[in-house]
Amino acid sequence: MILKKHARIKISGFIAATLYLLVAGSAIAINELPLPAEVFEVNSRKAFVMTPGKPAAGRPWVWCAPTTHDYPNNLMTFYFEHLLERGIAVAGYDLGEVRGAPRSTQKFSTFYGAMVERGYSKKPVLLGQSRGGLMLLCWAFRNPDKVQAFAGIYPVCNLADWPVRNSMPAVLKDYGLSEAAFMEQMDGFNPLKNLAELAAKGVPMFTVHGDSDKKVPCSENSARLKEAYKKEGGTIEVKVIPGQWHNGAPEFFKDQDLLDFLITQATRDAANDANNAVSIAQADESTLHAGFVDPAPEYGPRTWWHWLNERVTKDEITKDLETMKRIGFKGAQIANVD
Repeated sequence: MILKKHARIKISGFIAATLYLLVAGSAIAINELPLPAEVFEVNSRKAFVMTPGKPAAGRPWVWCAPTTHDYPNNLMTFYFEHLLERGIAVAGYDLGEVRGAPRSTQKFSTFYGAMVERGYSKKPVLLGQSRGGLMLLCWAFRNPDKVQAFAGIYPVCNLADWPVRNSMPAVLKDYGLSEAAFMEQMDGFNPLKNLAELAAKGVPMFTVHGDSDKKVPCSENSARLKEAYKKEGGTIEVKVIPGQWHNGAPEFFKDQDLLDFLITQATRDAANDANNAVSIAQADESTLHAGFVDPAPEYGPRTWWHWLNERVTKDEITKDLETMKRIGFKGAQIANVD
């Protein structure tokens, strides 16, 4: 069920606050969002969307994950502000601590459907921070035709790494499996093993990751994603930050290359449509001009051609036809006059 009531909020800085919006008798907890947002429900779970004052063509949006009690926070302000300035909406959906199971990605699909119903693009750009990377990559490989691009800030890409090492209870809860059954089936759930369709759809990827990250090592996540995606023929760039780890450094949260990627990919289809429209218009203009200069026979000018009692010779007919062609006539109506 999608409820239409909503609120607009603005909470900045590190002010600890929890607000509640009563909708149809239920309470929706609103986390510390860095910018004004519309908050609504999708199947009794909280969602938000930050709407630009002037949406770009096609109403593009960036899907941000995780969305929980403390994410996204003010660290994302740089990206959100610039995206909104370029007419790109930012949205997220709170499913709690999910780890990419089929049933949780299906719930993400319900949120995706709600955004499309609201008029937003059918192909969002996905932006995953840390474990949010796993959430969105698992949704992406199951929905490759609905993804414009994927971007990550030290994203969890490998189900066999951080989730298994540090988060197995949450993993087993999300997948609804015993540990033995999960480990046996893990390759079928792991994004790194299921990238072929995303690559075939031409979905570009970009991540930024610190080389000193011990929590979510670059070597086991972004680097493995790059290796696997390139093997499938996909386009991916991994920007490695020397000396940085899993933290809030500006190298991660004010990265111009990442911002440029988000804007370029979010507006890519609209730019292509505009270029195609210009090309078509130019082609139409060229065709129109050529049609006037040298019209097809069925559209060219014609003349009356009078023969007197059929007193004509082959030589005279030939000369008349050559003259008509030189002048530009495309045909003639013969009138035999007595």
